[in-house]
Amino acid sequence: MENGTFVEIDYVGKIKESGEIFDLTYENIAKEKKIFNPHVKYGPVTIILGNKQILSSLENRIRELKVGEEKTFVLETKEAFGDRSADFIKLIPLSNFTKQNMHPQVGQFITLANNLQGRVVSVSSGRVKIDFNHPLAGKALEYEVVLNKIVEKAEDKVNAVFSYYAGADAKSVNIDSGIAKIELSSNVELPQNAKKKISEEITKHVAGIKEVSFVENFGK
Repeated sequence: MENGTFVEIDYVGKIKESGEIFDLTYENIAKEKKIFNPHVKYGPVTIILGNKQILSSLENRIRELKVGEEKTFVLETKEAFGDRSADFIKLIPLSNFTKQNMHPQVGQFITLANNLQGRVVSVSSGRVKIDFNHPLAGKALEYEVVLNKIVEKAEDKVNAVFSYYAGADAKSVNIDSGIAKIELSSNVELPQNAKKKISEEITKHVAGIKEVSFVENFGK
């Protein structure tokens, strides 16, 4: 499958050593394993090959699948999120946080001004130790993946891009004369920068689309 191909997949991602599930698309399995999160949108996901939406090592294996095929792939540490590094564990003065009315707690995830996110390991002696390693660094991963289908319809491709960035499906998608009109559900609000990004991705990846417009609904 070539770059730019839209593929719909289902998957379960586990830590190889422990079998702990860290990501999945199946709501029934989430409930069965008691890891269901009501704030997570479960269901098949559509990705664009070559668009860096998932690990490249996983994407390369998905390219080998046939529609309807299910396979289990093991990604060793270096293929996944790499080894843990002591260089990514930092000591930051507590005063840097209190000046911003922030009070770090052990286990809390904190995002710094440069969008670097880390987990608070300890708070003591006026210093905060933060681990900026990826939570899955140092671990081999196992993915069970099903290639459901190759997405062909332009409307479905538009909705796939929208859903990826908005976290919800569009209420409707209509395409006419190269213009994709996306109707948002009343509970979906998108800032202008998100609309700009979605528009750019749609016109880049969906053939024939030259312009994107958004229709917002307001009500109960």
